[in-house]
Amino acid sequence: DVIKGWIEDDYGKSASNVSSTTFLNQKDIVSFLQKLSQVDKQNFSPSAQEEWDKKYLELLYGLCADSNRYPHSLRQEVFQKVERQFMLGLRAKDPETRKKFFSIYHESLGKTLFARLHYIIQIQDWDALSDVFWLKQGLDLLLAILVEDQSITLAPNSARLPPLVASNYLPESSAMQHQIADVSEVPDASSLTFEGLIHKHA
Repeated sequence: DVIKGWIEDDYGKSASNVSSTTFLNQKDIVSFLQKLSQVDKQNFSPSAQEEWDKKYLELLYGLCADSNRYPHSLRQEVFQKVERQFMLGLRAKDPETRKKFFSIYHESLGKTLFARLHYIIQIQDWDALSDVFWLKQGLDLLLAILVEDQSITLAPNSARLPPLVASNYLPESSAMQHQIADVSEVPDASSLTFEGLIHKHA
């Protein structure tokens, strides 16, 4: 509550006075939030832990999303160095809280499949979610850009292979010949040994 009061008092002032009279600069705010994210809550009572999580996540979400009160640079710094590092918003027990934080991730990423896969596989460090099923979060980021009323198609410049069969239709005589050939080519038990297979493909 004290840190929240400091931050809100500083950024509640007019834009011209913020830089000259702020008690906490952006680096201090991020540092405090990082330390608060690592507080050991094992000795907290269930009610105290619930209250802590609620207040802290409200403060963190506001700093990441409230464009009317906080400048873009601060919101970006807090999101990149606090939320993305500890991912407390995506680990919240409250579904509505998780949904709000997920919307921040969704809006911060490109809306193409490549951009999402690049973020999921290469950019984001998922260690903070190692104790939960983090693949769900990655899958949700992919499904969030799905256009439901459009079918999935290949891009015009995608690599394509010619069909193996020109047509699905085969004349009866041709089909019969294939069946006869298949029957005649069934190997006997003796040829299914390791030595037999090596000899056959040598």
